[in-house]
Amino acid sequence: MGISSKDLERLPEHVKRVVRAQLGGKPTQRRASKYNAVKTEIDGVRLDSKKEAKSFVDFQLLLKAGDILWYCRQPIFDLEGGRYRPDFIVCWKDGTVEIIDVKGVKTPQYLKCKRQMMERYGIEVIEK
Repeated sequence: MGISSKDLERLPEHVKRVVRAQLGGKPTQRRASKYNAVKTEIDGVRLDSKKEAKSFVDFQLLLKAGDILWYCRQPIFDLEGGRYRPDFIVCWKDGTVEIIDVKGVKTPQYLKCKRQMMERYGIEVIEK
């Protein structure tokens, strides 16, 4: 019992890609990201953009060099009207902690979150 092209068209898009790949057909192209970010994988870690991936590599090197004590990816902060997830929180050797968000485009939503981080927690978000 096989799958007809009519049956295939009724499946969700992510399932169609898997089925086509298993049947030897050409997988469909994924839709381009809204801001042209290219997802990147480094050491098994999936990052949302090449720019974020570069920052991730930089923090790994700084950690090995002893310039930072630790870093964490995508911590969650509760804000008015939702949650904010910056790209990194970094603790430097001198004990200074920074919230870093890698940005290509500063959206109104991001600017609102940045303002609320200062108002609610007294933390300035650093853009990279």
